[in-house]
Parts: sequence; C-alpha cells; structure tokens
Amino acid sequence: KHPVARRLDFIKDKLDSTDLVIADDRVLTRMVELNSRQSENIIFQLDDPATVRVTKALQEFLDSDESDLSALLEEYLDMNDENFEARYEFFYNTIAPEIILYKVGIGDTLTIRGITQSGYQKAVNVKVYGTYQFAGLEDSALAGVYNIMDIVTYRELFGKSSGAHTEEVEKLVEAAGVEMVDRADAESELFGSGDSSVVEVAEGSFDEFAGIDMDVGGGKYTSEVMDRVYTQEEIDSGLVVNAAVILKDRHQLEEARGAIEALNQEHNLGIQVVDWQQASGFVGQFIGVIWIVLVTAISIIFLVALVIINNTMVMATLDRTREIGTLRAIGAQRGYVLRMFLLESSLLGVGSGLLGLLLGVIVVTILGHVGIPAWTTELYFLFAGPRLYAELAPQHLISGFVLVFVVSLLSTLYPAMLATRVLPVKAMEKEN
Repeated sequence: KHPVARRLDFIKDKLDSTDLVIADDRVLTRMVELNSRQSENIIFQLDDPATVRVTKALQEFLDSDESDLSALLEEYLDMNDENFEARYEFFYNTIAPEIILYKVGIGDTLTIRGITQSGYQKAVNVKVYGTYQFAGLEDSALAGVYNIMDIVTYRELFGKSSGAHTEEVEKLVEAAGVEMVDRADAESELFGSGDSSVVEVAEGSFDEFAGIDMDVGGGKYTSEVMDRVYTQEEIDSGLVVNAAVILKDRHQLEEARGAIEALNQEHNLGIQVVDWQQASGFVGQFIGVIWIVLVTAISIIFLVALVIINNTMVMATLDRTREIGTLRAIGAQRGYVLRMFLLESSLLGVGSGLLGLLLGVIVVTILGHVGIPAWTTELYFLFAGPRLYAELAPQHLISGFVLVFVVSLLSTLYPAMLATRVLPVKAMEKEN
C-alpha cells in the first residue's frame, strides 16, 4: 500500500483502539513527521490534471492561497489530535482516488520466479486472487513477509514435473530421435563408434516462436492464467514440502513425534520430523534465546536471594550466640543445634514459598484475563496477537515452590555450621 496511506492507517488504528494521543506518543509523532517530509510520494504519482484537482481541493480544505502543491501537502500532512479525523477522511475521499493506492490489484497477473531443486530459475505467471490477514497478527509488519500460493503453481516453481510436462518431454524425445544409452556406452556413442546415431536432425528450420501468440494485451498465456482451472487430480498430486501436525494435547508432543517417525520407517516415506521450534526457524531460535535469558535472570535472582538470606541468617546466628552457648552448656549436641537451624529455615522457606505461590497465582490469573500488551510490532508477532495471556501450569507451581525451599535451605547451611562451632564457655561470657 502507498506509504503515506499505510502510516495514516496505523495512526488511525492506534487512536481508535488505544488511549494514545499523537502529542504524547513518540511513535505516532514520528509517523506524522515522516508523512509530512515525504509528500513527494504523492506528488510523483499525480499527472497534470490530477495535480490541478488536488491543489484546488487542498486550497479549499486548508483555506490557503498557497499555489505550490508541495507546500500544501506538507502543511496538510502535519496533523495533530484535533485535525486528524477530518484530514484522514479527506485523504481517502479526495487524494486516494488520484494516486496508486495499491501497487498490485486483485485480478492482476504477476510473474513469480523461484529456484528449483536443481538450482535453475523457474518463472510462472500467477493471478492475484485476493489479500488476507493472519488472525491476531493484523498489526505486525513481520506477518507480511508470507504469502499464500496454490499448490500446483508452487509445484511448478519448485521444479516438480507434472503429467503434462512429462508427456511433453516424451514427445520431444520421440520427435528428436534421441536414444537412451547406458553410462558405460556414452563415450562410444558420443564419438560415433556405435551402430546408430544418437540424434537425428529433422529437416527444416526451427522456429522457437511457432504457435505462440506474442500479443501482450490479450496473449495466449495471459488468458490461460486468467481462466486457469485445476482438476482435482492436479490438486491431489501437488507437491508438498512441509506439513504441520497440530496436537489437541501439546503435552503429547514426543509421543506423537515417535508415532510419526515409526510410520516413516515402516513405509519408507523419507520425511524428516521436527518440532515446531525447529520448523519455525528464526522465530524458534528467538524463543530459545528468550528462554535462555529468562533462565539466566532467574538464576541471578536466586543467587542474590541466597546471598541476602545467608547474610541475614549469619547476623541472626551471631545475635543468638549466648542462647546457643546456653543450649550447648546444658547438653545440646552439635547435631541438635544444626537440625534446629535447618528446621527454622525450612519453616521459613515453606511459609515464604506458599505466600509466593499465592501471590503468583493471583498475578498470573489476572494476566490470564487482562493479558500482557504488545507495545512493539516484534512483540505483536511473537505474542501472535495484541496481548499475551498467561496461564497456570501445575509443574511451574511445583518447581517454583521447590526452588524457593531449596534456596532457603542452602542459605542456612553456613550459619548453621557456625552455630555448631560455638563453644559454651566463650558464648556465655558476658562481654561476648
């Protein structure tokens, strides 16, 4: 779509669907500035009559005597929250009909080029049947790098021979008098030591354009593309390079993968089974990087928590030196003191873990209903929509509780060992 129109649509969507305003949002302000500085994108598409019509309409709309179209457009595209709605409507009512709003229209024929398995280029004329949007990815620019193509056209671009192509090659071989020879006899046949010729040259000159209508406007190939209808046999025998298996229960991923691999070996299908993360390429790698960053951040948080808890317990142990010495003096063994400290930290770990679980469940439940907003187009694509809705998983609750308990226990080992080394005589001295 025309870049000015695309930016206006973006601003319109944000103003309608969010509480953002142009004056306070850096992205929307940037969009307005780009449109104002790139008014030439409109001027270059206007012929002389359209230039006169747009100039007159802008003069009336802006109530201006300026005759320079570039200056008028720059003033018109410098929009704000007060005049945006009126100027957006003016653009589509007055300016859009005079410019090329879409570079490719519905029903146009495009020449699509691809690289076959053998490495050579292949070109196929295809008709544009329509545009589409991925549900949940309407605002993501990254979703626009994909297109949908019929499987028969894709098969031709990939270099897969169809029945018609095979039949045509067989007729050419028969007409040319070509004989198939073994690799071992190729040299002798090529240099004339064989009993028969490899190729018989047909009489007459060869016209490469014979039978081809070269009229571009209503040419044979254009009409064939426009009126092309595929048979069910062509569709069923189309080339499939990738196929996705969507599971109802995502926890059965490995089980389903094993079943598919077993069928692959049993029927010698020659397919490669990969999970969604491998198949998604860059997106899968990006998610893997996010997972590594998340695990690293959590590890750092727990390491800091361990140090803080350890320091707190050391100070608490030093403050209770006389109590520990008294216990040792009346017969408490080192093992008893050690178990006492570990029990205390265990109770604290269980209590804090349960409290943390409760707070986590509340936060995740709220986010599951409200969602985490995607404030950039990259996050919009990653979230597969404008918001990411969190969900609770039992294994996450259990692992979080265990981690809190283990960190609490480990942070108490050193202070507990210090407590066991306290001598009763030293501990009960008044100054100590």
